[in-house]
Amino acid sequence: MNFVRNRWLYSLLFGAVLSVSVGGIINSLAPAAIAQESGEQAASTAKESAENPATEEKAAEEASPAKATDGDATAEALASYIQETDYTINTLIMFICAVLVIFMQAGFAMVEIGLNSAKNAVNILSKNVMDLCVGVLLYLFIGFNLMYPGDAWTVDGYLGSFTPFVVESDGTGYGDYSSYADFLFQVAFAATAATIVSGAVAGRMKFSAYLVYSAILTGLIYPISGAWKWGGGWCDSMGFQDFAGSVVVHAVGGFAGLAGAIFLGPRIGRFTKDGKSGPIPGHNISFAALGVFILWVGWYGFNPGSQLTYAG
Repeated sequence: MNFVRNRWLYSLLFGAVLSVSVGGIINSLAPAAIAQESGEQAASTAKESAENPATEEKAAEEASPAKATDGDATAEALASYIQETDYTINTLIMFICAVLVIFMQAGFAMVEIGLNSAKNAVNILSKNVMDLCVGVLLYLFIGFNLMYPGDAWTVDGYLGSFTPFVVESDGTGYGDYSSYADFLFQVAFAATAATIVSGAVAGRMKFSAYLVYSAILTGLIYPISGAWKWGGGWCDSMGFQDFAGSVVVHAVGGFAGLAGAIFLGPRIGRFTKDGKSGPIPGHNISFAALGVFILWVGWYGFNPGSQLTYAG
């Protein structure tokens, strides 16, 4: 048994040594053979070139267009990839910013509810919900193209186009973004302008009257005034600057709220019969504080989102 085992081990060892030896011989001979073959091929090519110089020139001419074509195709593919990546990044970030701005509606609602009396809570919530609903419809059918008419001005520089629906963009431009994400972002701004009015007239206006007010603001007042700057109107041509809506959104909403407050007068119970003012304390300061935190988060969509393009 030991004899068989030793014989098997000796055979295995002999086979391993033989394999290593043969492999070493082959490896030592292969480079020499390859070098000899390469030398013979180079000598043959040189001889052919010397005998016929046109052959070398023809080969170079045939190789050059192929290399140029491959390079152009690679450059085009890379440019297309970068363009598609920019489009995706811009659209995604704009959508996220639009959602944050829409979420600010909850913040405005909490602040208004917390700083008003409890009897107005349902009315305030209803107004803030309908701000967005009415704003989307009016801005879709009238407001968007009225604010961004392009070259289709009704009155050049002052009044945009009353064409309904959103003009769809193919999104192929460098650093471009989806027109649908752009519409969502813009309608969130329009709803914000209307919500500013909601805070000014909370507890002073009937719900039905406020719906009419909101529709006029988001469908006409905000788009027309916004077109003067962001739509390329007369303010823009004069060099007026407004990055994130300090005038286009907040001043317009603030002036509309001021007009409503002046027209409606003070809230019921604000003054006594002898003309003395009495405080109207908020019924839930916790709601107001929560609303402030929500608005803080929303501003990170409102202001940075106004950059519009983020890649490219």
